[in-house]
Amino acid sequence: MSKGKPKRKPKTLAVPRPFPGARRAGKTIDPGFLVDNASFVLGANISFAALKSVSDELKDKLRDIPGVIYDAPNGKLLFRGLLTDSEISNLKALSNDTGWQKAVGKILKDNKYDSEELERRRESFRALIREAENHTGDPALKAVGLFLDNLTEENLSQIPHDATSNALFGFVYDPDIDIWLHHRPDVLKYWEEYRTTLESGEIDEPSDFVCLVTGKPCTPIDKHPQIKVPGGTSSGVALVSYNEKAFESYGLKRNENGPVSRPAAEAYTTALNRLLAWSYPNPEDASPLPRQNIKFSDNTVVLYWSREDSEFTDCFSDAMEADSEAVEALYNSSWKGRPVNIDDPTAFYALTLSGAPGRATIRGWFESTVRDVAANVRQHFEDLKITYPDVMEKSPFALKRLLFTTAAKAKRGEDPYKKIHPNLASEIFGAIVKGYAYPRIALDAAIRRIRAEQNIPPSRAALIKAYLVRARRLGKLNENFPEVKEMLDKDCEIPAYRLGRLFSVLEKLQQDAISSKTTIRDRYYGAASTTPNVVFGQLINKSGHHLAKLEKKSHKIFYENLIQEVVWSLEPRKNPFPSNLSLEEQGLFALGYYHQRRALFTKSADKSADKKEIRNE
Repeated sequence: MSKGKPKRKPKTLAVPRPFPGARRAGKTIDPGFLVDNASFVLGANISFAALKSVSDELKDKLRDIPGVIYDAPNGKLLFRGLLTDSEISNLKALSNDTGWQKAVGKILKDNKYDSEELERRRESFRALIREAENHTGDPALKAVGLFLDNLTEENLSQIPHDATSNALFGFVYDPDIDIWLHHRPDVLKYWEEYRTTLESGEIDEPSDFVCLVTGKPCTPIDKHPQIKVPGGTSSGVALVSYNEKAFESYGLKRNENGPVSRPAAEAYTTALNRLLAWSYPNPEDASPLPRQNIKFSDNTVVLYWSREDSEFTDCFSDAMEADSEAVEALYNSSWKGRPVNIDDPTAFYALTLSGAPGRATIRGWFESTVRDVAANVRQHFEDLKITYPDVMEKSPFALKRLLFTTAAKAKRGEDPYKKIHPNLASEIFGAIVKGYAYPRIALDAAIRRIRAEQNIPPSRAALIKAYLVRARRLGKLNENFPEVKEMLDKDCEIPAYRLGRLFSVLEKLQQDAISSKTTIRDRYYGAASTTPNVVFGQLINKSGHHLAKLEKKSHKIFYENLIQEVVWSLEPRKNPFPSNLSLEEQGLFALGYYHQRRALFTKSADKSADKKEIRNE
């Protein structure tokens, strides 16, 4: 079934930054430079309403109301002027049809500015261009000025029918049709110098304030530009703000408590918004730049960059999201047709930000080199390697997949990122890029989800395995703690691992012996993995009943031998079932269960192939 036309997404475009202190409402109103909405550029309200049909009689009546036209080919009622009170009344009275009344309602909603206000806006926009034209002599600016001075109803009728009242209008110059007028070098240079002369921010005279960014005397910016951080308001939040007396000290007012010059504030917010964007336009050709952020949770994101251009930063987010091609690039494979230099000594930085309705918060800062980060990320994927079910595609584990496996499942329509522990994401990311041990909270969260869901998916098992492997390698565990393998380790004699294997065997025996919707995992996994001596005696006794119910003798022999193989190292005289298991031992139990279950469910075709190889030998 057709769901209609997909919603069009707005195109992202770099536009001139408003000059310091620009206001969009009130007695003093400031236009954008060369880019703004129709009220400034054209001096007109614009509104369009869809209508399926309009009678000939209604069309004749519409001719008496200026600025309202019915566009039959497109089924649109077009409005590009300002209606007087009498015209509004006449428009409402033309028809009682429901569709007509809705269309009229939309028109009146967008009927925002009277003719005096529209003229004020149009003239302020034109004056800014006129001043730029006088200083630069740019022929493109002159051409725009002539166009605006000679606007006619015919020009207005050429506005695209899908334009909205807040749509932005820009200009191109025919000889250079491929470049926006505000991107022309002379125009860019002029606007930069113009804004600097309005308020430079940094001063040569002695000042009581020194910019925290540049270290030079400055006049502190009154209000920092906003950045759009997850968790913040849709319009953006400030990274620096002092909006309450309680935040002020030493008699300083507002942002004097953290003085930053205007140029520095605009520079860092521009950089942050570029890093926060998913498709930021390249200033040179407007093509989307590579994404340089990774979302951790519903309100936290990490931004990363390198001091010099580096192919590694182009593929870093894809690698963390386990894109196979990007992960291969970490092993000196190609990326987008060129080799990735993972031995690059270029400085690498990462900044973790969280958003809230009032402000943005810095959660973490990281400095290293591309070479070290690439090596650490590569080691991260090595540590995660684990055996998969045969039916699953063997792909690397994305960071968000690891995070989701530690959290409760989100309900339909609920943001899954809200279920992630607020500090877990940044701590795991820090461990990955720094090469440190994974946070113990990651192991605890994974174990808790296993007990809650009675399920160990590959991602959860991989995270537990990676934690134990790295903790052992970095000396965080007892020297007798075993080295965890990627797949079943029959030589591991540690009780926790053996008990996990035994629990898996007893569950599979039960499934083969009796048909039941629930297994011992549903009832006993939590107790078996924490206090084995409480339940394993019962489970061993029940296994005898399950063995007796197997129809084939060969199956009975198979399970008897397998149980014997698993428990042979558990010494009965020394109480083979410990009274309790530590958190790390619970992780070993989970891996023993997972490895043994994967081995039990190996395709029979693979087993047949192994037998043929033995005969051939």
